[in-house]
Amino acid sequence: MLNLFKFEKTQQQNFSFIFAIIISIFLLICDVFDFSFISIIKTKLVEQTLNIKCFTNKIIEFPKILLEYMHIKKENSALKMQIDDLKTKINVLQNTEFELKELKQSIGLKYSFSNYKYMEKVLGFDKSPYESFMIISKTSPITTTGKIVISSDGLVGIITNYNDKIAFVMTVCDQKLSIPAKTEKERLIISGIYKNKMKSKETKKNIESTKLNLSLGEILYTSGEGGFFPANIPIAKITEIHQDSNSISATPLSNIADVSYVWIISPVSD
Repeated sequence: MLNLFKFEKTQQQNFSFIFAIIISIFLLICDVFDFSFISIIKTKLVEQTLNIKCFTNKIIEFPKILLEYMHIKKENSALKMQIDDLKTKINVLQNTEFELKELKQSIGLKYSFSNYKYMEKVLGFDKSPYESFMIISKTSPITTTGKIVISSDGLVGIITNYNDKIAFVMTVCDQKLSIPAKTEKERLIISGIYKNKMKSKETKKNIESTKLNLSLGEILYTSGEGGFFPANIPIAKITEIHQDSNSISATPLSNIADVSYVWIISPVSD
């Protein structure tokens, strides 16, 4: 029994000795090859560690990235809505501009006059067409007090007041508006009298040589005298000639009650 125990102990010592020799040889080999194998293993371990670290950081940062993504998506949706709204407004403006251009071409002036660019819409009258102010829209910066209003047929009146949205026009039917007028052979001053009528100022010279050289149906134009109204804007057509007072009655060429659109021009003094 004792001999058997000694044999097993001796055998364990032999195994330990052999294992130590194997380890020594392995270390010697590593030393000979400059630990290249261990370096490779170490490098691989470092790479894997870095990958694991990056992956861990991504997991940690994921909620923050997700929130940022949702915020950006929300902002993009808001921007898209704003862009769609702007596109709609641009289309509306382009269509309006196109319509106004077509409208201007279709109801262009029936007389030769180049100084008209800004169009406004007639909105109505504060009382009646021939006994009150015409109300027009105000979309242009030129639509202000003192500007002249014309239609496709002729003179309409003068702007006397305005606010941010509308302007008030004293029309040619108003008695307070006196207009220097002319024909090919005469000069006279005309103003409104009632309804859709105008009349020239009477003169007391009744001798034959001073009678007005006018004919029924003749067109009266602005003379340009007085430095306010530009010359050659049609005003009215002569309907009556009063020889006893050397005066005439006339009907405005712009039918005030039926005008839908007007143009705004500047007086000569501007």
